[in-house]
Amino acid sequence: MLTGVPTSLTEAKLTQLALELREVRIGMRESEPGRNRRWLQGPNYTDLILDFADGALERMELTFASLWVLAMDGQLFTGHTDELDVHQGHPVARLVARDEALSHPVIAAARTLLSRMPDQALAALLIPLLTPA
Repeated sequence: MLTGVPTSLTEAKLTQLALELREVRIGMRESEPGRNRRWLQGPNYTDLILDFADGALERMELTFASLWVLAMDGQLFTGHTDELDVHQGHPVARLVARDEALSHPVIAAARTLLSRMPDQALAALLIPLLTPA
């Protein structure tokens, strides 16, 4: 299965999600010496999780609009999550189904979202990770 981008996820919507990302600072301690995590969160289960080792970015995970992107060890993965499946006003689960092959439309949407972030220095660090090898 290959994840596609919903037609409702316009460039304007991606820009809105990017502009509403805020850093979460609670409970983000080093798990090991030299290892840090940054977590930015936005509306509708938009999350950007960045893992650093000795100051170097090691892993980026982005979820937005039920889409999922992971960049790690020079590899890129896409998929979808069921976070927006709601039962009685609460998300059902946080399961990620990884695509069998890279979804280029999802990568393009992720690049657009990241390029619209107010922190352009961070965007410049992240966007190159979204270039398939």
